[in-house]
Amino acid sequence: MRIKAVIFDWAGTTVDYGCLAPVAAIISTLEANSIKVTPKEVRLHMGMKKRDHLGKIFEFPSVTEQFEKLHGRMPAEADIDRIYDETDRMLTFSLPQYSTLISGVSEVVSEIRRMGLKIGSTTGYTKDMMGVVGRCAAEQGYVPDCIVASDEVPAGRPAPWMCYEAVRRMGVFPSYECVKIGDTPSDIEEGVNAGMWSVGIITGGSEMGLTPEEYASMDSFTLMKNTKDVYGRLCSHGAHYIAVFNSEIPDILRDIDRRVKLGEKPSAPSYSRAGEGESNHGVLRAFHRAKLAAESAAIVSRDAQVFISQALSTPCLDTVVSCEGAEFILAGGKKVLDFHGNGVHQVGFNNPEVKNAVVNQLETLPFSPRRYANETAVRLAEKLIEITDSDMAKVLYAPAATLAVSSAIKLAMKITGRRKIYSAYGSFHGASLCALSAAGDHGFLEGISGFDIGENFLPYNSAGSAQENLASLELLERRIAEKHDAAALLIEPVRCTSVHVPDAAYFRRLDEICTEYGILKIFDETATGLGRSGKWFAYQHFPIKPDMLVTGKGLGGGIIPIACLMVRDGLDCARDISIGHYTHEKSPAGCAAGLAVIEFIEKNNLIAETADKGAYFASLLGEIRSRFPLSVKHVRHLGLMAALETEKAFYAEYAMYQALDKGLSFKVSSGNIITLTPALTITNEQLKQAADILSAVFTGIRS
Repeated sequence: MRIKAVIFDWAGTTVDYGCLAPVAAIISTLEANSIKVTPKEVRLHMGMKKRDHLGKIFEFPSVTEQFEKLHGRMPAEADIDRIYDETDRMLTFSLPQYSTLISGVSEVVSEIRRMGLKIGSTTGYTKDMMGVVGRCAAEQGYVPDCIVASDEVPAGRPAPWMCYEAVRRMGVFPSYECVKIGDTPSDIEEGVNAGMWSVGIITGGSEMGLTPEEYASMDSFTLMKNTKDVYGRLCSHGAHYIAVFNSEIPDILRDIDRRVKLGEKPSAPSYSRAGEGESNHGVLRAFHRAKLAAESAAIVSRDAQVFISQALSTPCLDTVVSCEGAEFILAGGKKVLDFHGNGVHQVGFNNPEVKNAVVNQLETLPFSPRRYANETAVRLAEKLIEITDSDMAKVLYAPAATLAVSSAIKLAMKITGRRKIYSAYGSFHGASLCALSAAGDHGFLEGISGFDIGENFLPYNSAGSAQENLASLELLERRIAEKHDAAALLIEPVRCTSVHVPDAAYFRRLDEICTEYGILKIFDETATGLGRSGKWFAYQHFPIKPDMLVTGKGLGGGIIPIACLMVRDGLDCARDISIGHYTHEKSPAGCAAGLAVIEFIEKNNLIAETADKGAYFASLLGEIRSRFPLSVKHVRHLGLMAALETEKAFYAEYAMYQALDKGLSFKVSSGNIITLTPALTITNEQLKQAADILSAVFTGIRS
């Protein structure tokens, strides 16, 4: 490994769960001097050299006022020295009972030794105090390569001198190949000031300030909320990483080592600002990881070792071993109702009719070269045109919807001779560079140069009042008139991740603007199409017809990736260039899946059923809104797309992980929106089960 050493703190990090010894000693000594302080006040400057720590406490107005009332004067340095001497004696005497190794530390230390790293330590304790603590730790098997005490250097934390002395004694350098780990802000600042990677530890630390018994008895919402608060405080002091549990430390060290090998110096990890989903990092994910079944945890770990890391996808939540209908089963046997499904499960997972259609197609024609026709591809195109009520006239397939969006963009530019694509703030139309450049969720392009083809000027459709939405369109028209560069408007008729449903007036005015200025309307129904809204396509709810229509995801039945671009009559006018030209453009197996999906929806009357089930589910969600008005702001739905908008982002994230524990999976979008998109085959009983889980989760939330 490129990193060479890890430097641990002591109390609250490796020994003394909750960092209780200094708190008890300081409070007791001050009480003996008729001065009262709270544990919270004592912990504000925990980790510092103990004389400095006491000096900070005597800067509190409440403490100086108590002293002045007792002695008729302000405290002098000699007074603080005297009280510190008393604290020193009391603390040193009590240390043996507060020097038990924190659970899991021995295992982490053993793993670090196996990595070939040296282990140093720094502390706010004096050398004499560490003689006691170090001896007790050694009896339990923990012997670092060096112990540097606060009175052995010119100044204690947050000064870097103890870290410098530790690496000098261990003979390791440079400092950016070393890692400092501790539980207090002064620990974090010590490492940062020393030029080291600085890692905060939460559970068992001073910032949480809980005994093991208090930790075990705390309700999950309060525990996770407090943990999230500590996480924020440690980050604000410059922590490069935060470990909720010490078991996370080996993986953090491996990631730091990876970054050092790439030439990085200590810097905070970059977390995605993409609004499409919840972060795969942070406090609540750590609690979730700690509860994974052993067989699942092993596969998730292997997954992290072999796949390229990316926001919103890695590290994985869990391990899926099978899926059917509206559910999947995790390694370990847990069944989960999936109200996310990545938008592919309109006809349910593992649909036997779709699967049989694909198998039958594979037996005759598994692949068709792009320059040749095949019956299955033609039949699907005919069927797709039919279910748009012939609003669309021509079809072009693609292996993914983001590529179909790219085809639409190229065609719009070709037809109009203009190059700007107008889209909505925060919109997402796929992960290809072309689609990202046109869309509004710039978190996906952090540090990457796009094509500069997007103009994200259109406000979220229906995010405000009807009057505000119409006013926003007037601003859009003014922009279009000024620029004269818009080739197309790229928009979801209903934003799938927030389920904002516009009114008819919005779309009438939007249609007028596009017609007047010759702007093509590209409707992205990747996630909202194929029955999810209670009609074949969401645009069919409104008085507007797109010029181009993109759909995908569920078209392949969750088995074969396939998407398509459809265009209205008159737009097949780019024969001199290739709009798609993908190798699997007319995949017979993908087209067989698409035909089977549409036929299954028709045969089982899922369009009408979706409207009915959606209304029933909306009523259940409305009851949740009524029961928990301080937690849930809004409920929105169209068909079997629903959203619960929570008052705080933490509520949505907490709800997601608690629901997963209870057997319900869903997506969190834009920080505080719970997005619920079940299979169209779901039963009313399963909808009720999901609502009951959500109710149980919100019962535990304290506003």
